[in-house]
Amino acid sequence: MRRLSKSVSSHIILEQTHAETTVQTYVLNEETASQWISINGLKDQQRIQELLEELEVDPLWIEDIFYVNQRTKLETALDSMYFVVNGSSQNQLRDISRYIQIIFLKNTVITISETSTDMFYKLKSSIEEATEKHMDRDHFVYLLMDHMIDFYLETELHLAQELLELEQAFLDDENQSITELHALRKESYTLKALAQSLVDPSLQKELKQYLNIPKALTKRYDDVFDHIYRLNVLLSEDREMVRNIFDLYNNNMANRMNDIMKTLTIFSAIFIPLSFFAGVFGMNFADMPILSINHALIWFFGFSLIIALGMLGFFKYKDWL
Repeated sequence: MRRLSKSVSSHIILEQTHAETTVQTYVLNEETASQWISINGLKDQQRIQELLEELEVDPLWIEDIFYVNQRTKLETALDSMYFVVNGSSQNQLRDISRYIQIIFLKNTVITISETSTDMFYKLKSSIEEATEKHMDRDHFVYLLMDHMIDFYLETELHLAQELLELEQAFLDDENQSITELHALRKESYTLKALAQSLVDPSLQKELKQYLNIPKALTKRYDDVFDHIYRLNVLLSEDREMVRNIFDLYNNNMANRMNDIMKTLTIFSAIFIPLSFFAGVFGMNFADMPILSINHALIWFFGFSLIIALGMLGFFKYKDWL
């Protein structure tokens, strides 16, 4: 186990790393003992369970934490709340985990990420650089949600850019592979499911009731919820773009098939008269004077070549080629 303790401004940070699990503790307010515990990675289950039991987290929630296929949900119990955000990325190239669990206790906020990838690194940097000595829990929760939604918006922006580039690639090259499109479609669907869950009025209402948002932060929380609606709309546009690219791909495949069928049809049309003449001269008639002409085989091949070239010229004249 590696243990690191440091003090940044007024925020005391304790960091522990073991079995690909990193636990960071930020003291937000020494007077009220408010703190933020960030857990990245679920490999060290025993250490995480011991920590959550020390904080008196509901045992059912502790059990659910290690089951990473839960839907986006919100549960409350007395003065605590358990919030699951399920929008896990399928894009292994970016290695971004969007499966986040948040536990709100009286003076403690716990964030748990499925992998060691840290989506709150900007928030941590801002806390480390902050000169404010006392941050109340309500203000910190706003910052946490704002950074989380901004992270999803940045991801959507990157996704939209990749879709635009892929659409242009399909326009430029009819032989473009569809593999990348499948990966982007899967990612857009998981993000869309996440946004639709967060935009649910009942979930937002329950969240507002638990947080008991002070008037000073009402506009800021409204701005966060507005960003969620914006994310939902943008992802709807991305899904529409995915469908358009699939239509473009299908059109490209249809055009390629038409070109192949046209080529085969032209070859078939050219060989129809040639097959007829070959069949005539291949008949076993007793008297067929034309077969006794000198160099008849050469004449036959020359005649066949003239017919083939003539038909190709006719097809070109009709703009069928």
